[in-house]
Amino acid sequence: MLCDSSEAVAIINRALESANPAVAHRAVVFPEGRQLLADLMPHRDRVEVRWLKGHIGHDLNETADALATLALRRATGRIPAAVARKEHGQILRALRFGQGEPHTAA
Repeated sequence: MLCDSSEAVAIINRALESANPAVAHRAVVFPEGRQLLADLMPHRDRVEVRWLKGHIGHDLNETADALATLALRRATGRIPAAVARKEHGQILRALRFGQGEPHTAA
């Protein structure tokens, strides 16, 4: 797993090494992040979390940044749920299109 936040990498690695999701739950803001961490725990011996320099044009990193920004806008009520769902779909379609997969209209 790649992440452009060295702080997040350290937190997740600490939680995985301790086999205690509560270590990261105190720092993970969004429920989806907490669920991801819980899902990773049973596979912690096969999970590697590494830092990746951000904003260098890596498709997955750029997509993660866009999704994180969208999640923050939604969580703070700056956009309605319907708009967030539409933008979410657009972000994912752009990733698929950028990776050479067929682009389909929504």
